[in-house]
Amino acid sequence: MRWRGSLSPSPVELEKSTDQWAWPAPWRRLSKSDRELDSWDKAHLPELLDWERRGIEAVNGNSLVHGDMHPLNILVSDRARIVDWAWSSVGAPWLDPAALVLRLIADGHTPQQAEEWAKAIAAYRDAPADAVTAFAKGTARTIVSITSSALASGAVGSARGPTAPEAPV
Repeated sequence: MRWRGSLSPSPVELEKSTDQWAWPAPWRRLSKSDRELDSWDKAHLPELLDWERRGIEAVNGNSLVHGDMHPLNILVSDRARIVDWAWSSVGAPWLDPAALVLRLIADGHTPQQAEEWAKAIAAYRDAPADAVTAFAKGTARTIVSITSSALASGAVGSARGPTAPEAPV
């Protein structure tokens, strides 16, 4: 698969991926909130905060990153095309395939199946294992919650009925 070639270094100046991933940081936010954590979260919070910090640091790089890899942004015909670059940033070249690995696992694939697929992409295959692990452990909750929110939003929109013909889509 072609992935890294024309994207490293990034041909455009954009926000850093580290800044994008630092913004949601759910464990940091939970640690500073008044919300009561369950016993497992309380017991593991220091470790979770450390993984989150390491995961954010791991995505540093100089490649153009899509940043929003999900099924609606991948058009498949004779070949796959990535669309909707609204969340693009500059980061590690392996970031997009690593995010897809987490989405594949969340959708029911085994970690082994998801990682085997991603290894077809040189940027993922060549990535430092400790960086990918830090990203996965540190950001999995963010990716799953973003996916769940998007699905819930779509379900609410579908429940409301069809879009008005005059509404811009």
